[in-house]
Amino acid sequence: MAKYIFKDFSLNRKEAKNWLAGLNPSDYASKNFTSADVAIINDKAKTCGGTPCALSNADEVKTYLKYCMFNLNACAMGEIGKLKA
Repeated sequence: MAKYIFKDFSLNRKEAKNWLAGLNPSDYASKNFTSADVAIINDKAKTCGGTPCALSNADEVKTYLKYCMFNLNACAMGEIGKLKA
């Protein structure tokens, strides 16, 4: 499914990189990101700079969803019921 929708989503990778760098390695959020996820964010932060750029493959969608799980507002998502940002 991800291969059909990735072009419809974008993310400011510099913001994601800064957020990820600010996490404590023992944080639950930090433990959810693999080294491949970190590499995807870091590589795109270099090429996209501080502007949002479209996702380019299914692996980026997986990383995007992990980031969005912890940063609803950055991904234009909202709270649902008792789930809070």
